[in-house]
Amino acid sequence: MVGAGFTGCMTALHAARKGASVTLFETSPEIGGVLRDVQVDGRLYYSGCQYLRSGALGASGVDQELEVFPHEYGSLTLLGNHSPRLIDDCAQPALDGQAQFAPDAVLHGNALQRLQAYGRAADRLIQWASGFGNLALLDQQCLLPMQLSRVFYPEDRDLPAKKAANAIADHLIAIPRRIRRPGMLAEPAMLPKTGFNDFFDSLERTLTNHGIRIELNSPVKLMNDADGIRLCKRGDEEAFDLAVWASNPVAVLKRACQAKLTTPAIAMQLWVGDFPQAQGLNKDMPLPYYWQVFDESSPVVRVYIYRLQGHLRFSVEAFDRPQGVDPVKALTQVFKALGLPAQFELAAVISQSRNVNFSTEERLLMERSTATLLERGIIPGGWCHYGREEKVASMIHLLERAMA
Repeated sequence: MVGAGFTGCMTALHAARKGASVTLFETSPEIGGVLRDVQVDGRLYYSGCQYLRSGALGASGVDQELEVFPHEYGSLTLLGNHSPRLIDDCAQPALDGQAQFAPDAVLHGNALQRLQAYGRAADRLIQWASGFGNLALLDQQCLLPMQLSRVFYPEDRDLPAKKAANAIADHLIAIPRRIRRPGMLAEPAMLPKTGFNDFFDSLERTLTNHGIRIELNSPVKLMNDADGIRLCKRGDEEAFDLAVWASNPVAVLKRACQAKLTTPAIAMQLWVGDFPQAQGLNKDMPLPYYWQVFDESSPVVRVYIYRLQGHLRFSVEAFDRPQGVDPVKALTQVFKALGLPAQFELAAVISQSRNVNFSTEERLLMERSTATLLERGIIPGGWCHYGREEKVASMIHLLERAMA
């Protein structure tokens, strides 16, 4: 098992429970990957808008470390609106006016073509989304983590009829849950009671108790030579019957399939901090809560507020813009628009590099590579799936098929 992030750990635990002998290799000194908390002067912050969806742990037996909460969210949209649109229960953009689509709208192709389907609103959406990369080179599935797969038009009372009458409109229009299905409860989600670091410490003990050997600080290389596919750790070969590659796919696709992934990572920043006093916060505000922010004048992309270690905290994801941005000024503006407390303390600004984008050609390449990888005894890491839960389900499905 290569990679001890959440998906690698869950797949390793599943394999061990099925009777397999499992070794888990991890390059870093700790398991958990990107889910691990950010620590600043003894204070813990979530590394972005992090949570686990219900059912993420399957039958792993480690859900006692988690608290279940209703997954509530919203969005703040400017993007040419007459005034900011603050919407509950919808993470997609909310635009003024009526839903109108280009006559030649298509649902396939690249991210740029998908956004061009929004007709007159397309330019505003494209300008904002370009912060994530060259949209003409990105597959439209990359719009999912941007929360741009659909758009909501609050003033358009005919949205349900438009969705029902037209397949393209159905895929392009967003309708908040409480409007679409009144009385429907929010999807449950889960967070560790004391942070992800403690959760992964407990999970590591669970993995060990199931006989899984964990090799930390252990980068693994995949070699493809006259002797076939080999795994090597610091020059020593590691024997395996099946290798689950729950890590970045670049190396395994290059070595096993002679295929290259060239789409660059996204340069982002994580701003974490505290609200010393909750004065001004709506007492009925559900926590945790996140807003997707669509504002061409601000680098802020997503705001996440939550309680951790007994304190009200925030983790804000922002574009890493080279011209320089004052985070305090940017946070002051967006917090005011969201109705959050005016007093806050910024604890740290952390640069992040996110490998979540891929072109349509790369998506097809990753999908086609599955058969080749399986033939060589390698289980792919569900790289084309957006959610962690979908990645784990894909890996477990392929693993069980290979072990049958």
